[in-house]
Amino acid sequence: MSFYAEVEHTARKEHVCNQCGQKINQGEKYLKIYIKDSDGFFEIKHHLICDKLVNVYCEKSGADECVVNKVDDWIRDMNCKKCHNFKKCQKNIYNCPKVHENLISERILQMERKCENCKYYEKFSGVCFNGDSNFVADFVDENFVCDKWEERSENEKI
Repeated sequence: MSFYAEVEHTARKEHVCNQCGQKINQGEKYLKIYIKDSDGFFEIKHHLICDKLVNVYCEKSGADECVVNKVDDWIRDMNCKKCHNFKKCQKNIYNCPKVHENLISERILQMERKCENCKYYEKFSGVCFNGDSNFVADFVDENFVCDKWEERSENEKI
């Protein structure tokens, strides 16, 4: 039997973020993740921003599990190497405002590209009718996102 739950907490004492390795200060909000699988029971703590960055990585890479080093490498590849300060930067990537701006804003854009806003989504029955999509003629959740999304204009009511 496996189990997964995420709960947002306010730290009553100091903790360490399992993603970035930095302190979660007393009074700071953080995410506690509980996982039980065949390997055992795990309790993971993340800063809220670290968790958002991990979620962006998982969405973009299609990974079910996120290994810290893979997330770090991906963030550097997607953002840091493009930055003009890359060679002399000493910032923790999880605290870098440019990383936050690039990845989080991209995720927000991605979240707006849901089926409910796609020109090929029929809301009443919840069916996709985009012939280029792998989900054509399937029932799909209105919050689902696929790579064949196209914006629905105001005059394209289905």
